Amino acid sequence: ISFLPEAEAVNAKVLKIFVAAKIPVVLLDRDIVPAPRRSDFDLVGIDNMAAGRSLAEHLIAQGARRIHFFVRPNCATIYRSRIDGAQIAIRNAGLKSDETNVLVALPDDETAIMSHLRKYRPDAFVCSSDTVAAAFCKTLSRLGVKVPDDLMLAGFNDLQLSRVLTPSLTTVHSPCEQIAEVAFSRLVERMSGAELPPLEI
Repeated sequence: ISFLPEAEAVNAKVLKIFVAAKIPVVLLDRDIVPAPRRSDFDLVGIDNMAAGRSLAEHLIAQGARRIHFFVRPNCATIYRSRIDGAQIAIRNAGLKSDETNVLVALPDDETAIMSHLRKYRPDAFVCSSDTVAAAFCKTLSRLGVKVPDDLMLAGFNDLQLSRVLTPSLTTVHSPCEQIAEVAFSRLVERMSGAELPPLEI
């Protein structure tokens, strides 16, 4: 439901039922509220702000000077954290970064993408995920934009498809097995009935 405008309210209702039934909850990957707010639940995932910063620093080292961001409408709150981290790196490098750097559209929306490319002339795009980057790359190809010659492209999650794209997609690895192990350990602690403060791990 992360792409629905009412996602936060739906999540709150579901978790209220869990709390009333005394069912322990550990969230994976993202909180149910947008940063910098935090819910009262444990959260296990990567540091999205640091990940965004690292990815932008890498693109800058490769010569990018006009880094933009591509996200789907109603995207999950973690993508905002990734963008915020990247924008810190961009500003630290003395480059321009503001909300005009963010393209919110569907990855096959040729009109919106071409309009953004012509208006702002980005030389790199950070996509909200590898899946979005793959679809975006396909649209760029239809528009005659070559990756990475005309435009550098990067994503998040290090999915298998990032390696089968031509060229391979620059991406940030998400240690899913470690996240699962830590989340399971925290859930077992919660199930023991211990009164523990909520942690972000």
